[in-house]
Amino acid sequence: MASLRRLPGSRYFIGCFTDHTGKRIQRSTKSTSRQAAMKIVMEWEGVTRAHATSAQFQRVLSAMHASLHGAPLAAPTRRTYAAQWFEHKARTTREVSLRNYKVAVNDFVEAVGDAADKPIHFITTGTITAWQNASADRASNRTALNKLKIVRTLFQSAWREGHLPDGNPAAKVEALKKEESTRRPFTLPELKRVLKACGGGPWRGMVLLGLYTGQRLKDLASLTWRAVNLEENEINLTTSKTGRAQSIPIAPPLRAF
Repeated sequence: MASLRRLPGSRYFIGCFTDHTGKRIQRSTKSTSRQAAMKIVMEWEGVTRAHATSAQFQRVLSAMHASLHGAPLAAPTRRTYAAQWFEHKARTTREVSLRNYKVAVNDFVEAVGDAADKPIHFITTGTITAWQNASADRASNRTALNKLKIVRTLFQSAWREGHLPDGNPAAKVEALKKEESTRRPFTLPELKRVLKACGGGPWRGMVLLGLYTGQRLKDLASLTWRAVNLEENEINLTTSKTGRAQSIPIAPPLRAF
């Protein structure tokens, strides 16, 4: 039998009802009106006992929302919300990071297939976990972890906007173990062999720039003479990924080149 309770200090009624298995369930109705809260919990109990499908349950929720608030429940699909979220990110995120966002979001939408056109609030932690595991199988744990971080951000936004009443499902996904990095610094003999192979051309300059400034290849390839101040003996640049301004002393071998 449906009933209501309210926790000390809370404005909202908690609905208590029994599902079709006999299990007692408690959920916040997000309502401060006893009459409205009771109507909500009675509807919950009715649809769960009737083994309602997702679509039927959505129709009931939408009708309840319209009765209480005068408008049907807005429920964007996963595909639609992902596109809207990415469009917003395009206005607030740097180009380098935006490319990673696009790859991760597109990969997730394609992976869920036809389910991408279902309402976003029907997404489950299990679906996101399966996608993460498949992504790791195709590439690596590190790649899958980076994609999961982006998808977590997407669903966190959906939760803040009220589309996910039970919280962020991606936040409950257990992250995969990070693989141990096999990268190491170049040895001096290796650097000498690289410089010898470069000869005296532009690639020698790129190697020396990388060696003596520690900057990313893209930033070094984009340098102009305006960034090189020989009077102050420094290179001034703004990194493309973080937007941080850098002033780097020019080492003697780099200056000689």
